[in-house]
Amino acid sequence: MNRHVRSVRLRNVLAGTAVAALVAFIAGCGGSNSLPAPVYPTAPPSVPTSATATVMVNPNGTVDANLGPITGGITSDITFPAGSTTANAVVTMQTALPSGAPTVQNVKRLPSNINGSGTTSVVFFTVTLPVDVTFHLVPDFKITVPFGIGPYAYIAYYAPPTPQSGWTVIAGPASLNGHTYTFSGQPATITLKAGVTYDFVFFTVNSPLPTPSPTPCSGCTPGPTPSPTPTPTPSPTPCSGCTPGPTPSPTPTPTPSPTPCSGCTPSPTPSPTPTPTPSPTPCSGCTPGPTPSPTPTASPTPSATATATATASPTPVPSITFTGTTIDSASTGGSSTDPNWNQPTLFFTRAQQAEQFTAVQTGTSSFTLTLDPTTCGSG
Repeated sequence: MNRHVRSVRLRNVLAGTAVAALVAFIAGCGGSNSLPAPVYPTAPPSVPTSATATVMVNPNGTVDANLGPITGGITSDITFPAGSTTANAVVTMQTALPSGAPTVQNVKRLPSNINGSGTTSVVFFTVTLPVDVTFHLVPDFKITVPFGIGPYAYIAYYAPPTPQSGWTVIAGPASLNGHTYTFSGQPATITLKAGVTYDFVFFTVNSPLPTPSPTPCSGCTPGPTPSPTPTPTPSPTPCSGCTPGPTPSPTPTPTPSPTPCSGCTPSPTPSPTPTPTPSPTPCSGCTPGPTPSPTPTASPTPSATATATATASPTPVPSITFTGTTIDSASTGGSSTDPNWNQPTLFFTRAQQAEQFTAVQTGTSSFTLTLDPTTCGSG
């Protein structure tokens, strides 16, 4: 009986000790029975739907516009080529369709519309300049999209001054590295008018677009076409042990007959010394025909005259010197009314009479002489 009572007392003592220890523990924590407030994670900042940058384009080199991130974590880097003048370009990247622009389903890749399934716009860009600026390359685009999009990406361009052209593809398909799409600018002359907001769109399709003949964007002037590099023609190699054939002789180029210019006054020709006319010599082995009897004439007046005339030429040439002719003058029986007055002349005193003469022109080995129909008819 006494053993049982002792045991109850021990339990009471232990219980009192535990309560005292708990009170001491609470008191040791600053003497207060309040708990600290819970700590929650900070809410992520909101991401804007657009980003804007101002860059100074200039004639001396390229300039970059870095934009983003915007909704979806999209960032971009646009490289403008050298422009025709210096100006501040205001560049905006946004997820919404720019005001006044047509829907991307109306995009064109000249000469045919795309309008296929899977045409999806990813992000838009706008560019505004205070003055007219001309570029000879399409800007470079480097766009990073952290989420999945269509397999084939392109850049299209819309010019409000020519709304009938709609969206026109100017770059693509893009080269892809990880989640970054890169477009290299193509040669094309683009003029952005002062105060006009021009639009660009980065879009995707499910299959590659057809590639027609290169066509610049609407309102653009194509850049210069490079001259093709000629392919050298290899020299023919003769076969081993063969005898090469003869080399063809070059064909000589005919030399045009020089003649005095029309309307020019020829230099005075010295009077040549008359040369006796030799008797004609028959050809070897030929039987000469009958020699006509000379017909006496009553006077030394020539019955016919002939003037040697050179063929007309567009370029003046040295005068021709005649030998065996006589100057038609009063001393030789001529008259001032003769068509060949004071010109080298052959005098004939009878029918079938033969006269010989020579003609020489300095610096020329070939020319043509014709009879003057005015002075001797058809000859």
